[in-house]
Amino acid sequence: MLNARRMSAKSRAAAYLRSLAPTYLRTTPLVLDGATWETVVLGLAGAANATIVVAFDPTAQDALNAILAGGSQEFEIGTSTTGAGIWRSRTSATSFGSLTQADASRHVFTTVYRGGQAGNATRLRLWLDGVEGSPTYSGTVPATLPAYTGERIGARLDNSAPANGTLSLVAVYASDQLANLAAIHAAVATIIG
Repeated sequence: MLNARRMSAKSRAAAYLRSLAPTYLRTTPLVLDGATWETVVLGLAGAANATIVVAFDPTAQDALNAILAGGSQEFEIGTSTTGAGIWRSRTSATSFGSLTQADASRHVFTTVYRGGQAGNATRLRLWLDGVEGSPTYSGTVPATLPAYTGERIGARLDNSAPANGTLSLVAVYASDQLANLAAIHAAVATIIG
C-alpha cells in the first residue's frame, strides 16, 4: 500500500511539473558515462526568461561535467571541480554565475534566468538543493540567451566536457517560474526520493 501511495505521489509530482508547460522534462534517470549523451530540444535559444532544475549525481569529481549545453559553448550548465564543485551558467565562454558545491554526491541545481531584470543578481539566480545561494558573478549576464543551434544533455555539442554520473531529473521552462519554485523543488524531491 505504501508503495502505491509513493508511486501516486511521484505521478502527481510529475504531473505538476508538466502543468507548468516545460519545454523539456525528463523524470527518469539517464546514466552518463562520458561517452553517452542525448541531443534534445530544450527550447531556450533566444529566450528572455528560463527556469532550469537538474538533479545530478556525479560519478566522480570531474574537471567539468557539461550537463546541459546549447551550441558548442553558447549556453551551458554544469558542474566542475578544481578542489570544489561549481554550478555555472555560461554564454560566450564566460562563466556568469557560480555556486560552490563541496562533494560528489547528488544535488539539485536550479537556475532562474530573468533577462529583463537589471543587474546580474536579479537576472541570474542560483539554488543548490532548494537553498538560494549568493553566486559569484563575472561579466554581465545578457538580456537574452544567444540564438544558438543544437542542444545536448551530457556533453557540449563538440563532444567536449562529457558528464559522468546519473541525471535523475531535468525540467526546463522557457519562462520565469520564480513564483512556483518552492512547489517545483517539493515535486522534484518527491520524484527523486
